Amino acid sequence: RDDDIHEGGAFATWLLSIKMFPLDVMELKNVGVEGVNELVSETLCLSPRITRPLASIVHQKTRGNPLFLRQLLDVLKHQGYIYLNLSPRRWAWDIDKIISLEISDNVVALLIKEMQRLHADLQLCLKVASCMGFCVKYSTFDILSQDLGVNLRELLHQAAQKGYMVRVDETKIRFAHDKIQQAAYEILPSQQRLENHMRFGLVLTSHVLNGGVENDELFFVAVHQINRGGPGVLASNSNQKDMVAALNLRAGKRSMELSDFSTALSLFQHGITFLEEGTCWTTQYAVSLELFDAVVETACALNDAVAVRRLSEQVLANAKCNDDTLNCLYAVVKSLRLAFKLQDSKRVAFTMLEQLGERIPRPVGDITLAANIQEVKLLLQNMSDESILTMKETETKKRDVLALNLYHDLNFLFQFIDPKRIADTSLRMVQITLSNGSCCMSPLAYAQFAIVLITMGDTGSGYRLGTLALRLLDKINAQRYTSAVIALVGTLVSWVAEPLQSIADSHLLGYKYGQRNGDVVSSSLNYQFYLQVLYFSGQSLSTVRIKTREFGHELLQRKQVFGYNGACLLYQQSAALIEGMDFVEEGEENLPSWENLKSRAGPNSANRDFCLVFACQQYTRAFLFQQYNQIPQEGLLDRITAKSVPLRPIFYGGVFFEGLVSFRLARQTDGEENRRKGEAALVFMRNWAKCNKWNFENKYLLLEAEMMNFSGYHDQACQLYEDAIRSSNEHKFVHEEAMGSELAASLFFEMGRHQKSYSFYLHSVDCYKKWGALAIVKRVENDILYKFGSGFVQVESIDDSLASIFAQKGSSKRR
Repeated sequence: RDDDIHEGGAFATWLLSIKMFPLDVMELKNVGVEGVNELVSETLCLSPRITRPLASIVHQKTRGNPLFLRQLLDVLKHQGYIYLNLSPRRWAWDIDKIISLEISDNVVALLIKEMQRLHADLQLCLKVASCMGFCVKYSTFDILSQDLGVNLRELLHQAAQKGYMVRVDETKIRFAHDKIQQAAYEILPSQQRLENHMRFGLVLTSHVLNGGVENDELFFVAVHQINRGGPGVLASNSNQKDMVAALNLRAGKRSMELSDFSTALSLFQHGITFLEEGTCWTTQYAVSLELFDAVVETACALNDAVAVRRLSEQVLANAKCNDDTLNCLYAVVKSLRLAFKLQDSKRVAFTMLEQLGERIPRPVGDITLAANIQEVKLLLQNMSDESILTMKETETKKRDVLALNLYHDLNFLFQFIDPKRIADTSLRMVQITLSNGSCCMSPLAYAQFAIVLITMGDTGSGYRLGTLALRLLDKINAQRYTSAVIALVGTLVSWVAEPLQSIADSHLLGYKYGQRNGDVVSSSLNYQFYLQVLYFSGQSLSTVRIKTREFGHELLQRKQVFGYNGACLLYQQSAALIEGMDFVEEGEENLPSWENLKSRAGPNSANRDFCLVFACQQYTRAFLFQQYNQIPQEGLLDRITAKSVPLRPIFYGGVFFEGLVSFRLARQTDGEENRRKGEAALVFMRNWAKCNKWNFENKYLLLEAEMMNFSGYHDQACQLYEDAIRSSNEHKFVHEEAMGSELAASLFFEMGRHQKSYSFYLHSVDCYKKWGALAIVKRVENDILYKFGSGFVQVESIDDSLASIFAQKGSSKRR
């Protein structure tokens, strides 16, 4: 109820955190006077007319709180204010005494007075239960019974009979109301509460550790009780404090394995409180280093940059050697990366490389780098799949895992600030694996090197290695990294051989794996790539718009900077295609506008990857809205090639639209530069169509049709347009079927073939509608009206006009 929710409380804070989601608010009010009278009437088996005066007084004293109401009626009965009258035989009451009776306006105070009249053993039972929690297993009470020398099960049964407890099932019992638990807990003096928590926790811990049976649930209950007791209870017992610190470390690591990072952080922090302040780094060095490393790593996983910085400073100040700082420094690298402080992250990463005895990665263009890549490529080509999958395990596991993790993170950094160094970091990851043996990070090493091979043009070797990376995950039990490997292989490898639509499914699976394993970064990457693939494969724009908006707000809530701009850009693009370029979202919780995002992709932006992504969307928007005044000055394909950027769907989609825009502009201006860009995009698509017909054939055909149209070979262009439309339909790219139909219709109109032009225009409208691009539908419909007028009579049906295309479905011709 509203009067039980306090500003700043945990529940109130949680409610504020979910305000962005659509919620149905149900207002639960206290019971009114008539409701109280109905309850009193039924309880005393009397007419509502008779009980109304009593009900009015009871409502006034309880404000209609159901629990307070019930307890007050019990008090009035036990104290004789409500009594059984023998003549006549019915319940009666002393209304004057009840009016003058001083009753606490706090239900907890009333419950405390009632509990204090219970016999000692029953009070003890309620006190023990209140310390253990709202709902507790009978088996837990059985363990405590042995220590306390009482039968808690029997006492719990008595408490249930009196209405204080409720049996949940055969294994658990709970308090009938949280206020009852609170009252039982407040009977205890504050110091005794702490001592009880510590005592019960130690008893349960002893049972878990000496019982010989793993019981995570009971172990967590035990450690929680100890932590509620706090280090003050063990002030004079340093051995026990050491043990408790170690218990928190163990429990925290188990929570990490279960992907419960919030609980893990709390446990590690509790463990630190049991260390001797001021001397722990001298007298308890090993456990101190392990706890601080763990808490820094967990704070990083929760994206708490302030905690990472504060806690890592202690490790760096007290570590005995450089090796003892490596785990902490790696957490700092990740934390800075999450905050998108990429140069700072790179600086710390390079410091780590120096401490590990590794070299600084070389850029593409280095002669020795090219030779080394060729050596490793040939080595892998000469190894069978089975020999890669069954490679011996490394004997330097700790060092190798850390080094490979660091290189993996550097690749992420370089994607944004220095793509030319990605090849060398990926090479080094594979060299470490091939030289030392396999470890849990080896699948990521192979995935990274697969991307390098594909970027160099060896798609066969790259695809093979990417596929092996996925197979290796299960082979070496490295499921923790499944989300990260899928993020790399799906968007940067699989597209060279697999249908784009199936890659969306892979990324959705990767997202779920990341959520399950606590890999927040890879989970977010997979979901972002999933949304991009949905968009570029022509799936429902409405779906893309809704999902990107939700994802943007989710990233904002988690304070996760990387990926946020990309999600917002995809949202604004899909919204514009539905609503129009001038659409402006109203409301307080808007995502950044198109113009705002444009400023973030300016020439001074440190995020080079986002600059390329924004350029891709600029070309897409320019072509679909036929407004070419805001396209980038520098060619997109030129930039991707010059920077050795690994290709992914959003980039080859951008190159495709750059080619279409360039041919359109070349026709308008007869510009050689635009023709060069268009032809470069055509060659790019032709080469990839040889590799993956499904994803690229229709794009290559449409670009070749545009080149033929530009060159004046209209008959060849007409045939190529039809081939492109057929290929788009066959390979499920409805948005590109729409674009091909519109371009073909435009040419047919110029050639005077108006009936066919009209049919193709209508087909493009139909396809744009299926995609959900309603703003483009409106533009094309206006174009049709302008060219044909409102009285145009269509002689042949659309189906007849397109019959020649779809009758040959599956037999697209290449030019």
